[in-house]
Amino acid sequence: MGDIQVHKGIDEYLINSLSETAEKTGAHIDDRTKAYVVFLLRGQLQGRYWPDEPLAPHLARAMQRGIPPSLRKERFRMVGDVSLIFCGLWWMREDCRPHRASNIDFYLSIGPMAYRQVDDGAPFCELSRQFGLLADLLARMGLTGSGSSANEIVRLFRIWEQTHNMHAARILADHCVFVSSTRSSTPS
Repeated sequence: MGDIQVHKGIDEYLINSLSETAEKTGAHIDDRTKAYVVFLLRGQLQGRYWPDEPLAPHLARAMQRGIPPSLRKERFRMVGDVSLIFCGLWWMREDCRPHRASNIDFYLSIGPMAYRQVDDGAPFCELSRQFGLLADLLARMGLTGSGSSANEIVRLFRIWEQTHNMHAARILADHCVFVSSTRSSTPS
């Protein structure tokens, strides 16, 4: 039986959860970056970071010429933030995708690019550099799938199929569903 942990508040809980998840995977995340990710998670709990339209128009507005640098950075930061939250928490759930044509590869490419454009040093450099890792850590924090039903197994397999998320693969293996670690393409 595990120890009972008492947390002073949601921020402490989220920091501890992120730190434990990173530790389990051997990932090193700077404290400022952890604090920023917790800021994003807290914002998600308050209903922010859910795009009201596809992210491409937001990206286009961030790339407009002639806008003040501070507004440009703010817009790129928003694109990076929404991309990270989407990749880490929401893209796996079909019922939570903001738009049907959501493509995880699109979000995984524009998120780091957007954070590079913010160019305000830490934590944005690390957010850009470790975007995929941070999205994976958030997915692990939110991926509590037990594989207790056929629908859950199918959902976990879809997650693994799109991302090769090793946490999903382990849960599948616990239920005798073994996946290959190499991607293959089938002829059309």
